[in-house]
Amino acid sequence: MNWVKNIFQKLGDSNQFWVNGSKTVLGYSNSTYKHIHNPSYVYPDDCTLISAITSATANTFGSFAEVVGTGGITVAFDIHWANIQDISASGTYIVELHEVSDADLQVSEKYLGVFSASRQDNFTRSFQVYTQVPVIAANKRIGVRSKKSGAGAGTVSFNVLYHDYT
Repeated sequence: MNWVKNIFQKLGDSNQFWVNGSKTVLGYSNSTYKHIHNPSYVYPDDCTLISAITSATANTFGSFAEVVGTGGITVAFDIHWANIQDISASGTYIVELHEVSDADLQVSEKYLGVFSASRQDNFTRSFQVYTQVPVIAANKRIGVRSKKSGAGAGTVSFNVLYHDYT
């Protein structure tokens, strides 16, 4: 009867998630369902923006800026869209998302993903950019850094759209 127990362990429970300790068929199904159907949220949700400032040297990342503070999102989540409000100078920008240290914003603990945005003129600055990141554990601190194609510092100002896995 060990084979029956093994089958049930592989099937799992419908309230499990597909994570390292419990990779089950129903855990995968539940995670997929929540990924597709859970509601979306905006962060920060107070209408402020995150400002990622590049280095003044072309194609060089600037310092990390905080996207989500430790404890800012208290459930597992992932980010899918960046709503670009403003780009200060013309050029192509690369914006990276990282889990960063609670103690030091400038220390990356895990690369999460990237998106690219461009400003071609003085008239087009607001749009949405899709991004894909893995599921982020609850209470993680998230930072962002950016670089741009040309010399001179530039700033990308945005907020993010995410959904949780509750």
